[in-house]
Amino acid sequence: MDFLVVGSGGPVFEWVRLGIRAACGLPVVSVGDPALLSADPYAPAARICCTNHLTPELAAAVREGRLRAIQTFDTPEDGCKTLGLPKGPRNVAASLYAQGDLLGQPTVMQVDRDSDPAAMLIHFGLGEAPFPPSGVSAAADPKLAELLAPALAYARRGERLEQVWPRSVLLDGDHPDQPLPRVIALAGPARNLAYGPYIGFSPGRARLSVVLAVAPTCRHAEMALELHGGGQLGRGYFILTQPGIFAAEIDVMIPSARSALEIRLKSERGAIEGEIGVDHVRITPN
Repeated sequence: MDFLVVGSGGPVFEWVRLGIRAACGLPVVSVGDPALLSADPYAPAARICCTNHLTPELAAAVREGRLRAIQTFDTPEDGCKTLGLPKGPRNVAASLYAQGDLLGQPTVMQVDRDSDPAAMLIHFGLGEAPFPPSGVSAAADPKLAELLAPALAYARRGERLEQVWPRSVLLDGDHPDQPLPRVIALAGPARNLAYGPYIGFSPGRARLSVVLAVAPTCRHAEMALELHGGGQLGRGYFILTQPGIFAAEIDVMIPSARSALEIRLKSERGAIEGEIGVDHVRITPN
């Protein structure tokens, strides 16, 4: 039987991968489709498949008993360092939400820095070969930990926690792929003002809200809020008529934890003046 090691990356992921290889001498492969594991007639009887992104095919192989799996949980900082910045949070969230497909499977073991290596090897039927976690974790970042906490809770326990996306993870509609500025000028044609962050969320019904700061120069601005993820998941229309703090809300249905979610904050009609700012976006499970 082939073995699967899945995680967002970091010292624990490497500890498990190298430790199992040292204990049993199995070759390590990186593959997303379990059919490819048996495609080579000269391949050894068993291999270790290591991946940061659990594909539906690999998840199905685990559920069907064709793969035994270990989920490795590193810190959000380690995952972002491994999978690359500035898209690290997006990539780590995608890795974690996809791992929700393994919840409740008896052939899956969850491992972190406090786990017993002997228990891990026994889970795979490989005997005992003690080896300590190696590597130094990246410095803790409370904001990053808070951003990725809902994804981690879903991967480990299937919990649906409220998610807050700060302005720092959103993108500028006037300058694609650039961070969203603190102040958004409404002057100009109808257009997409803000979008992103392409981070997943637990599947099911939810309430999406965006909190806006509205300047006195903003008069009768017609706006729309949309959520997309493999299609439009919700849309709402609203008008900004006075200065202050305003929350626009819509109900959405998220079909899959694998959906990379994108909000779109749009001006529905051209304007000659006006400014707004996005404070944060919040998704609350219903």
